[in-house]
Amino acid sequence: MRDTRSKQLTRIILAFITYFLLIHHVTFSQCLELVWSDEFDYTGLPDPNKWTFETGGNWYNNELQYYRDGTNNAEVMNGKLVITAKEESFGGNDYTSARMITFQNGGYWQYGKVEARIKLPYGQGIWPAFWMLGKNFETVPWPACGEIDIMEMIGGGDNDKTIHGTAHWEDYNSNHAYVGGSKTLSSGIYADDFHVFSMEWNAQQIKWFMDGIQYYSLDISSQDKSEFDAEFFIILNVAVGGDWPGNPDATTVFPQTMEIDYVRVYSSENYLKIVGPDEVYSAEQDLLYQLPYDPGSSYSWSVPAGAEITTPVDSNAVSVNWGCEEGTIACNITTACGNYELEYPVKLKEYQITGDHFFTDNQTGMAYSVPELSGNTYTWFVPPGATITSGQGTHSILLDMGTEEGQVKVEIENVCGKDTLVKHLLHPGQYPYPDPMKPHILPGTIYPVEFDYGGDGVAYHDNTAVNQGNASRQDEYVDTEWNDGGETIGYVLTGEWLEYTIQVDTPGVYFTELRVSSDMTTPGPMKILINGEDRLGNIPISYTGGWSSFVSIFPGQIQLYASDTLLRYEIVSGGFNIGRLRIVSYDPSLVREVSPDMIRIFPNPTADFITVISPEVIRRLEIVTLSGELVEALSVDDSSSSFSVNGLKPGIYALRITTKGGKHIIRKIIKL
Repeated sequence: MRDTRSKQLTRIILAFITYFLLIHHVTFSQCLELVWSDEFDYTGLPDPNKWTFETGGNWYNNELQYYRDGTNNAEVMNGKLVITAKEESFGGNDYTSARMITFQNGGYWQYGKVEARIKLPYGQGIWPAFWMLGKNFETVPWPACGEIDIMEMIGGGDNDKTIHGTAHWEDYNSNHAYVGGSKTLSSGIYADDFHVFSMEWNAQQIKWFMDGIQYYSLDISSQDKSEFDAEFFIILNVAVGGDWPGNPDATTVFPQTMEIDYVRVYSSENYLKIVGPDEVYSAEQDLLYQLPYDPGSSYSWSVPAGAEITTPVDSNAVSVNWGCEEGTIACNITTACGNYELEYPVKLKEYQITGDHFFTDNQTGMAYSVPELSGNTYTWFVPPGATITSGQGTHSILLDMGTEEGQVKVEIENVCGKDTLVKHLLHPGQYPYPDPMKPHILPGTIYPVEFDYGGDGVAYHDNTAVNQGNASRQDEYVDTEWNDGGETIGYVLTGEWLEYTIQVDTPGVYFTELRVSSDMTTPGPMKILINGEDRLGNIPISYTGGWSSFVSIFPGQIQLYASDTLLRYEIVSGGFNIGRLRIVSYDPSLVREVSPDMIRIFPNPTADFITVISPEVIRRLEIVTLSGELVEALSVDDSSSSFSVNGLKPGIYALRITTKGGKHIIRKIIKL
């Protein structure tokens, strides 16, 4: 083990390296740029400018410890941070320990290398961890905020010689997804000596290392792992007990200590990430794409057929004139750390005319425009009786209207050909949104913020005359929010309603899925009317764990007719948020949500009540002890049910779920 003097020498060497890099004008170094560290070369409490204690006794995973602040369980001494798990009563728990985070002190980073030199504790029920959590965890519930476990160990027997590295995220179907690897010592256990645990992370992948040896990697370049394209903070803790390691037993020795020699973060900002527009117009010019500059690195850029790089291709930044098709910008970069082939997909944007859809007779000064791009020519056309007062031949015009409805139209011509754009000009009324000439097609998906044009009392009714959300359509009263991977309707109130003009292309009976969330104990219900007819009955809504915790509910099957033209949400009783509505063919092979693994149970653990949401109608719920004794049974004829568990003694139970389709599913529940 190194003493404090050797650690001071290490800092001097690191400072010299940093100075050497600076005098050589290195603005980016993937290998050596130390951006944050704690060497623990002091005595007493952990540095409050870097670490914050998280305290309390009710943690996830059925853990047994109470996390305390102060030096009782975490103290810096002899050049090490020592976190100690003790067998002692405190705050209603039988064990104490410490959990420290960098979040409150600006200690969060995106990309780079994070490492720590640690000597681990050991024993049955001991669970040390060095890990990271997404900075947005307070507004985006786990696992959608993302989690990177750099090192975890569950103690006891052979487990004392194996550590785990894991990534957690939320997949496309809002399920918890995770993968990872492990590293087992050939001899001894991790409590025998210090080891270096590290993680390297860029826009393409995460790699896990133990003592410099890579043992696992994960490709994170796909959109379903976008959680890892964000800032994360560091957590150090030692848990006692829990669902994964199990509880301590007679073999467990207390106290147990985790000793941390240092924690370091390297080169976090813009680590090997191409920056530039990911959506462009056809034939758009002078587009800038770049990587961080490092004179010790070499670059070689390439673009899709039809596009052209107008600056040197061996620079860290290039200017591009786009072609007529979407494609991928690529750069082969060789650094002191290795060779990387980076790719950056670029999509084409569609031109759109900006301006009002609706007019009053003889309205003047109406403005319409499209993006102005070099090399484009523009020709405008207007409805009969209207006059272009300025701008013909440019990207923007002013228009005086007459009394006739019609189209404002523009022809855009460039090297890729001619595009003709149309915007319908109409007298005010109720029309589909966003295109008043295109109803929502069913079967299909209706997004909640796409309620009809027409305003309050015509296309919707909202009890508050202001949009209290932060998403689109701020000129309307409806409370729109960013949530559930898109835009949603915020907290709805009793008596409110929304309408959507629809067109049924294929009449028939269809499966329905609605996304909802609520932080209320008794929200809802609501109705979905089509052409004024209630075809689903009252749709119950349940507590989902929070306003951002959206879940799928399945109101049942619905009949659609060719004559259907209007769908309406009626809020019978408020207190919830509304996400997308899907009306699709009932096909279990295509609709993943009907599989039994999609059953949601929350909150779990729980102290008072529990909610079960199923993709199939639930017939019966039974609570059974682990010895097989039936404690409680409940008949249900719905896709969701909430019930009290106040009468249960604290402990672990089995919840047996019987569905209408004859499935029998067993889930574990924990009564606090």
